[in-house]
Amino acid sequence: YHGWEYNSEGTCTKIPQLPDDRAIPLKAKAIKYTCRAEHGFVWINFENNNPEFPSYPEFTDSSYRNVLWGPQEVNANPPRIVENFLDVGHLSFIHEGFLGVPEYPEIGEYDVHTEGNRIFSDEIAIFQPDPDGTGIAKNVYYTYEIVQPLSVRFTKRDPETNNKMTIMLIILPVTEGKSVAYGIMSVNYETGTTDQEMIDFQDMIFAQDKPIVENQKPEDLPLDLQVELSLKCDRMSIAYRKYLKILGVRLGTE
Repeated sequence: YHGWEYNSEGTCTKIPQLPDDRAIPLKAKAIKYTCRAEHGFVWINFENNNPEFPSYPEFTDSSYRNVLWGPQEVNANPPRIVENFLDVGHLSFIHEGFLGVPEYPEIGEYDVHTEGNRIFSDEIAIFQPDPDGTGIAKNVYYTYEIVQPLSVRFTKRDPETNNKMTIMLIILPVTEGKSVAYGIMSVNYETGTTDQEMIDFQDMIFAQDKPIVENQKPEDLPLDLQVELSLKCDRMSIAYRKYLKILGVRLGTE
């Protein structure tokens, strides 16, 4: 705005308005944040506390094709968007004809496991009408994982071919009640579709979720498990709420 210049450490090195014999005030410094480019995105750490960086090994695995998705604006708080992603019970209804069918709504027993910082589910069988583009309906298996409070992922595996598709969802908070969703889609098989076609399909699926998420009440995600009724198929959502409570996350929770 005024032509001030800074170095990479945030130190002001030039103020054109000052005479050459005047020292630059120490207060004229920029706030420096830790930043790195990874997985196709730029990640900024506003706390400068060097947390463990979210792992996504598929991005550097040569056997996978990676497609970036987003941004998608959502008028909802981040935890509600994340929990929708982790919710396996809605696939047969909100995504009927694509990710499930109402005739096969039942979700089998599964457990959630914790290993170090990893929180992940067993493989969950889900009947889909056309899971791989061949037009053949069959069961595929989903594994969900909590990566960070606002980063989660799932892997869909075809037991007949061992073809895998992984999606990592990343939510950026903007303001109270407004977020932006991004994602990485990774496949280890030939889909027969272009990158843009994969993005368009994901846009369509997300458009089905969006009005549901934007109209959930309360807007903040209750961390008290007694506030809302949960079923056994909601174990991943329950694990997410417990995880947020342990971490003391207040953004978008109650």
